[in-house]
Amino acid sequence: MKKWVVLSALFFSMAIKCQESPYNLKEDPDRPRTFIFPPLISLILPGFDQHVEGQSSYGFGYSGAAAVGLGLVAGFSNYSSYSLDSQNDNARMYTLGGEIFLASGGISLFHSFKTAVKSRKGDFLFLEAEESPKDILLSPINFDYLSRPTTYLGIPGVILFDLLITSIFKLDEEDRSTSWHFKPTDVFFAATISAGAGISEESFFRGWMMPATNYYVKTPWVSNLIQSAAFGAFHLIKYKFPISQAIAGYYFGWVAQKNGWGIGESIFIHTWADVVFFLLGYATGPGENKDYTLYVPLNFSF
Repeated sequence: MKKWVVLSALFFSMAIKCQESPYNLKEDPDRPRTFIFPPLISLILPGFDQHVEGQSSYGFGYSGAAAVGLGLVAGFSNYSSYSLDSQNDNARMYTLGGEIFLASGGISLFHSFKTAVKSRKGDFLFLEAEESPKDILLSPINFDYLSRPTTYLGIPGVILFDLLITSIFKLDEEDRSTSWHFKPTDVFFAATISAGAGISEESFFRGWMMPATNYYVKTPWVSNLIQSAAFGAFHLIKYKFPISQAIAGYYFGWVAQKNGWGIGESIFIHTWADVVFFLLGYATGPGENKDYTLYVPLNFSF
């Protein structure tokens, strides 16, 4: 397990420590870039647009981390049917591999979008925040955000609202354990999987979709509403009624817009709310070895 995590961290560090300007336009700098297809391709093929734009160090960092993630998914594919709140470490390595790949794609998409924005002078003046890939990758552990009411009230607010919605609409149809199945690796997996989810989902929905939509609708609250609806729809894969996810998505978008359309604080809130959800899932879930192919977890995790 350690070698895979170390490899992923190594490739990500290539992007963090890169000395070149993140969004440097090396070839044909006066040509406006499209902000739709190159970011989306980079989501699926992390590093794609960075290689195209000559931002090679970043491209290799994202591509390498994505390859590590796919290696984990392939190596632990026999455990793909386990639920997210299973405490089987092999199943959690499968999930972690997926999150590493998604985080690589998410930040590559964000990087591609920011490069396009730099080439389109005057089109995205509402994007006041300046965030580098390093800022995005380190956002989950930027505890300076805890000094902000939007964070120290937002995290418990998101958690309590989700639990309330789950209770009212009876979204949890499985019997839950009342005992804590604690393992030393619980916190590690909860933190790493949550950080991956925070980075990938915030980069896509609040870092790309929301500003890209606002370019066309010219109304921040409408662009926020559209991305939050899409965020809720994204969770239909997992939940029948992703009400709390859609509302939380709107809150994350509101926080981002409040911060000059920067997504760092939203990533932090998203990550640490998910940490709590995962730990609650581990505490009341199926435990170590039970294989729940059709298991429906609590309405946890954004």
